[in-house]
Amino acid sequence: MEFTNYVEIFTLILVIFSFSIIQSLFGVGLLVFGTPTLLLMGYPFNTALFLLLPSSILLSAIQILAGRNQIEIKREFIYYSIPSMLLGIFIISAGFFDWNLKLIIGSVLILVSLLKALKKYNDILIRRFSKNVKLYMILMGAIHGISNQGGGLLSLYFSTIYENKLKIRSNIAFCYFVYGGFQLLFLLIFHFNPVVMIGMLLSAISVLIFFTVGGKIFHHTSELLFHKLISFAIIIFGLMLVYDGLF
Repeated sequence: MEFTNYVEIFTLILVIFSFSIIQSLFGVGLLVFGTPTLLLMGYPFNTALFLLLPSSILLSAIQILAGRNQIEIKREFIYYSIPSMLLGIFIISAGFFDWNLKLIIGSVLILVSLLKALKKYNDILIRRFSKNVKLYMILMGAIHGISNQGGGLLSLYFSTIYENKLKIRSNIAFCYFVYGGFQLLFLLIFHFNPVVMIGMLLSAISVLIFFTVGGKIFHHTSELLFHKLISFAIIIFGLMLVYDGLF
């Protein structure tokens, strides 16, 4: 695909700019919202990933450095989520799976986000997540490998078990960085497309956004407001998935 249209290039820059602000806040955003946006614009799925993954990975790396002392999930995530994600990628690439998970995942995100708003149910969710970390990591990895929809699940998990906004964002960023790295490596090996070079150039925008806009917004956002915003973002993501799953 050739990018000779200035309007197309400007639109790509606008997509990276807008969703980099969201990812600067929550640790996810570029893939969660950027992928469906580019698909609606007519880009093939793999092309959309090649355009977005470099920015997402680089932004996650910066957030990991900013909150490296807050990351607590490394071992469980690597041991349990990555193997199931790779299995999911293999299953979907081989054509062994044709279920539409978007409706299911979207409904779960909406329901659990609403339950989180009630303290009684939020406490129950915290206990459930804490007792079943390994199982959740396995399921989340498999779902992300099959559907590329792990961002909302990551946000839901960490915003439930942690209170501190830096700890939430740092742990999400670590997981998203690993997911993105494996996804990009898989695409480069099996579905290489030179459009990835454009994605790498666009990643400079994400860095600029983090250090000029996104980082400042995160710093000035209170813990309470952060939790409200991330819950709202998860519900929006869930609604997008439900809509896409239905239509």
